[in-house]
Amino acid sequence: MTATEAAIWGIHVTGVQGDAMFREKQTIGISWRAVGDLRNIQADREAYKAAVRPHFPNKPNGYVINAASQLFRFVTEMKKGDWVVYRSSFDRRIYVGRISGDYRFDPATSEQYPNIRAVEWQKDLPLTAVSQGALHELGSALTLFQLKNYGDEFIEAKEGRASAFDEEDDESASEVTAEARQTTEDFVLRNLAKHLKGYPLQGFVANLLSAMGY
Repeated sequence: MTATEAAIWGIHVTGVQGDAMFREKQTIGISWRAVGDLRNIQADREAYKAAVRPHFPNKPNGYVINAASQLFRFVTEMKKGDWVVYRSSFDRRIYVGRISGDYRFDPATSEQYPNIRAVEWQKDLPLTAVSQGALHELGSALTLFQLKNYGDEFIEAKEGRASAFDEEDDESASEVTAEARQTTEDFVLRNLAKHLKGYPLQGFVANLLSAMGY
């Protein structure tokens, strides 16, 4: 599989332990431990939804669809030889590697991320090695996603090749930036509406204004 044939995936990790697992154990992982070993599920999106739903009865249908889709892709669509990129919150660097193992369920490796794959990290890059558009795409709200617009930029940076990308002339950079901003705004508004109603919202606004200097 050549670099151009291989898919380029982005993945997020939260917490110091998860970040350390990714970097030190040459492993990537996603959560949803309650679902168990995903090899026991038929390789079908509807089967994954049916497997996820009973474990999260209080979650909306959109959550179930989102979780099932990411689990399905991690097991069935991600292949050995594919590229994977993640931004470490520990050292604020971008890690680029290749998937080197099949899916396995291994809570002993990580209780937080028991659905794992082996990866060979080949390069870590400073944030300045790629464009702002690439950073925005890597900042997707999803845990696992494909880098379709700027994926090649990470591979070129890993190989030390100067990208032909010109940020000032790239029309899609503003679109990716706007999409990332809108996704973040929607996430914040949903959580405010869900968790901060009535007096709790009043307290939040008061603290916010105080932090802004009012």
